[in-house]
Amino acid sequence: MLHPLQSAPANPANSASNRFFGSIGIRTGSRVLDIGCGSGDLSRFVARLVGPQG
Repeated sequence: MLHPLQSAPANPANSASNRFFGSIGIRTGSRVLDIGCGSGDLSRFVARLVGPQG
C-alpha cells in the first residue's frame, strides 16, 4: 500500500493526457471537477497542471 502522498506508477493508458488536457484549456489556475476519478492518477496529474491556485 502506498503512503497517501506517494504516487503510484504512471498508467501507460494516460500517456496522452498532457496533450489532451492542455488542448482543452486546463492550465495553471484552472478549476477542475473530476467525477468518477477511479484510482485518482488523472486527478493528481490535473492537480499538477492547475497548481496550488487551481
